[in-house]
Amino acid sequence: MEIGVNHRPEPVSASVAEEATRNPFLPATEEEYLAELRDISVSCAPRRFTLCEIDRELQDGWVFGWGLAFEDNAVLFRPGDHHVTGVFQSAESALRLFSSSRNLHLVWIDPEPAPEAVTA
Repeated sequence: MEIGVNHRPEPVSASVAEEATRNPFLPATEEEYLAELRDISVSCAPRRFTLCEIDRELQDGWVFGWGLAFEDNAVLFRPGDHHVTGVFQSAESALRLFSSSRNLHLVWIDPEPAPEAVTA
């Protein structure tokens, strides 16, 4: 059994402590599992963005949609739609699609992640 992103282990009858006894590399307690899962959640968190619309005629602007950019795709949610508007290859591809008839701009809420250190 390993802990990872999108990993859902098969149900086991043994308790977490019994499992850790058999494999010393696994967390021994639920608190240790949660600490490890928190670290994974932080390191793999999607980057938040919005698509903002500017209407120069009305001299107004608003958030057109809220998004989450993952490593391999992006999800866009439009307020008031009450459902996911779409899954896209990237935040930029969502912008291209919706900005064909609107004055939209991509606004990143979260900073770009730092490049991973390269080990020799």
